[in-house]
Amino acid sequence: MLARIHGSRRFPEYSMMVDARPQGAVIGVFAGKPISERMVDSFGRHFRYAGVAIRARSGEFATDLLHRGEFIVEPGLVYRLEDNARSAA
Repeated sequence: MLARIHGSRRFPEYSMMVDARPQGAVIGVFAGKPISERMVDSFGRHFRYAGVAIRARSGEFATDLLHRGEFIVEPGLVYRLEDNARSAA
């Protein structure tokens, strides 16, 4: 199944952050797991917590609702890519 994001197609597996590492303060708990203020992926890119991913009726993540630069981290948290200027601050 393909998802549409801002007029482009994106496979759902491309919406998942790979090898995400928590960074910063714990700001809450979701599904029994801590929510980290930030995440860093395997490429060294920095992401900030943006919310909880919505699921379709099928149970799959509704990736068509993600904005550009947003990725999902299990168990269903959305993180938004920070630009270099903000991530260096």
